Amino acid sequence: MRRHTWDLDDATDTVIHHVRSATFPNFVGTDLKRRCVFEDDNTLKLDTPHMATGGEARPSHVRWLRLDGKDT
Repeated sequence: MRRHTWDLDDATDTVIHHVRSATFPNFVGTDLKRRCVFEDDNTLKLDTPHMATGGEARPSHVRWLRLDGKDT
């Protein structure tokens, strides 16, 4: 079993999450690839593949914000 739950591919600016548990059971045991986009010094956006919503494939992302410029 992997010790860590993610890997980073610097060449493609992609993070690969190795899913151990999820609210979507079909994600468990899979690898989810997301492109990393640093929007500014405090904002990281992870672009996900298009997801089907209401019968249409739509873009999706996860956005992480650093609180109050903290470095930890």
